[in-house]
Amino acid sequence: MVAIILGGVVPHIELIEDLKKRGYTTLLLDYLENPPAKAYADEFLRVSTLDREAVLEIAMQRKADLIITICVDHANVTMCYVAEKLGLPLPYSYDTAIKTTDKGIMKQCMFDGGIPTSEFKLLYENDPLPEDLEFPVVVKPVDNNGSKGVKRANDRTELEKYVKAAFAFSRKGQVIVEEFSDGIEIQVDCFANEGKAHVIMTRKKLEMPRKEGLALQSIGSVIPAPLKKEHIDEFRSIADKMVSVYDFEHTPFFFQAKLKGDKIKVLEVSPRIGGGLSYKMLKSQMDFDVVDTIIDSYFGNVDSINIRPKEQYMLTDIVYAGGGVFDHVEGAAQMIEEGVIDSFDLMIDKGKDMGSDMDSRNRVGAYLITAATKNDILKKAQTAFENIAVIDNEGHVMSRGDICYKGEENEAS
Repeated sequence: MVAIILGGVVPHIELIEDLKKRGYTTLLLDYLENPPAKAYADEFLRVSTLDREAVLEIAMQRKADLIITICVDHANVTMCYVAEKLGLPLPYSYDTAIKTTDKGIMKQCMFDGGIPTSEFKLLYENDPLPEDLEFPVVVKPVDNNGSKGVKRANDRTELEKYVKAAFAFSRKGQVIVEEFSDGIEIQVDCFANEGKAHVIMTRKKLEMPRKEGLALQSIGSVIPAPLKKEHIDEFRSIADKMVSVYDFEHTPFFFQAKLKGDKIKVLEVSPRIGGGLSYKMLKSQMDFDVVDTIIDSYFGNVDSINIRPKEQYMLTDIVYAGGGVFDHVEGAAQMIEEGVIDSFDLMIDKGKDMGSDMDSRNRVGAYLITAATKNDILKKAQTAFENIAVIDNEGHVMSRGDICYKGEENEAS
């Protein structure tokens, strides 16, 4: 049996190992020369996971029995396209993949389906800037990967600049402008099975400081999220609507929302697990092996979704760097040995030239912290921040400590 894995990201290491245990020969595809999961696959081909026809040709040549990706957003489209063409198992339709990766279509589905979200406008390059949206607004390419081109504009001058920049990241040539929703950002991790949404875990996202020109993205998250019962009930209701609106069949999915008082505005939804350490968080905090469950779900072998939440706090922190050529990370091994952090996952290769834009391409790695109390996890986060450093090829510190989480009480409360 042959399984094609789209994307060589860190979470796919566990996916590859699981598939091997099931008897699959694993073929990994990625546009990078040395992605993190490369060494774990039986074979590697340097191919863009966005090139649907190239991946289809490879799947036909290798007589693939399975094509899979669990946390790479736009690779979902290629996966569903190829699986439908070849009659392979798939978690949801190609149409669903399009509806959840094109941010314009995604947003319209929310409006049509009664999912609470902010006002927005779609723009093509020659369209005038919207006049009826209230500042601040968020500018996004409708089909970008990660946080590239995603900026907050506080006035018309910034809007004009960021819209122009966002078009450079859009293959489709379309940009979405939406009203900024204030409040704390919550991520709700779910699993759809047999037409029902199961809320697995909620977390509070730690946001990057609002600095002019920085992309809008998370620098980590804290579990459990500070939610009232009525908030959790509302998030469950939203999750059920999403299963219907987007035709989720048997797949993990998560959505991100802003919560201010009792007002909820959904930002985005994606039928996959989050990148980074999400798979570890679900296993450690909820005793839920999401990778194994995903593979089972492709074949309709999931009878029930069972979680066993642990009485502990958990925090993830993403380490950013820029302005040099990456060489290594110092202090992480010591922090693991001392019990400050549980693990550290490196996301890039030695020798990568890091720009200064501070989007998802500037993520060096991420670490996981667990503790019995909120006070303990804040102390551990502060210690980790003070002792972990990213070093460039000239021996200089290139960590971006100004945008990393430092264990402040007000961020995790």
